[in-house]
Amino acid sequence: MLKRMLTPNQMRRMSANEALRQPFILIHSKEIVVSGTDLRTSLHHLRNFHTQTLFQKAVLTYIASQQLQQQDEAKIRKIFDTFDINKDGQLSKDELTFGYEKLYGDPIQAKKQAEQILKNIDLNHNGTIDYNGTNISQQDS
Repeated sequence: MLKRMLTPNQMRRMSANEALRQPFILIHSKEIVVSGTDLRTSLHHLRNFHTQTLFQKAVLTYIASQQLQQQDEAKIRKIFDTFDINKDGQLSKDELTFGYEKLYGDPIQAKKQAEQILKNIDLNHNGTIDYNGTNISQQDS
């Protein structure tokens, strides 16, 4: 498989699609399926995530991260990646709005919900939600 993937001659080289269908890849990969219910639940939780102080938010984020099991972490990452259209590891207002509108179909409500989510979660006020939890800027900590 590797020899066919590394063949200099483009006509003889294995394509990415062919490589993904190889038994070795199929055996060692697991597709994580995220349902619409999981996506809606995640958006609901993002919308309702609000506390009074930066310290409380940091503590809640830490506790939540410690509670996750490996499978839960993979599922949450998959949900995040579903909304992260440009795959930069951050959710922008536009990406949240697009995801919300895709699930619920109401563009006006989607924009309002995205703004509310960012207001509650964007701790460093950079206009995005970072997957790795770096929304707390150094000066805030």
